[in-house]
Amino acid sequence: MRLDMGKILDILKLTPLYLFPIVLASAAMLFLPVDILKQLGIDPFTVKYKTWIGLTFIISFCFLITHLIYKFTTFVTGKNGDRKLHKFRIKYLHGLTEEEKVILRYYLFHNTRSQKLDLFNGVVSGLIHTQVIYQASSVGDYYGFACNIQPWAWKYLKKNTHLLNPE
Repeated sequence: MRLDMGKILDILKLTPLYLFPIVLASAAMLFLPVDILKQLGIDPFTVKYKTWIGLTFIISFCFLITHLIYKFTTFVTGKNGDRKLHKFRIKYLHGLTEEEKVILRYYLFHNTRSQKLDLFNGVVSGLIHTQVIYQASSVGDYYGFACNIQPWAWKYLKKNTHLLNPE
């Protein structure tokens, strides 16, 4: 029997949608009582290929468990990471410098989500880096580059305009 690496890689790509029935079927062939296997007519097959069925069960079960653990951890860490990032952003908005307030005030007071800014300005770069605003266009002109306010910042600052009051 020759192993085809392409077929093995295809098996490794199976989703839990396909892995679960494989685990279930192989577990049934391994753990059901012999009289039930005889009634189903699969007793001779099970006896002949028990080693391969067991190997299939172990491998597919491990893949299924690994996939479930991966999905669970990415869900938990993703949600936790989102919360931490949101807290950081809100804290950042509560500690804005006067120069940052001037830039952000323009968006709200002119009721616009875009303005031309100098990307070489450190204050603008800081707001972009903290994802309060973003560069909307890669093409600029004499007045600067179009920079838009992030939707989350727009909503938060609309509700908390006092954060932009001059000191």
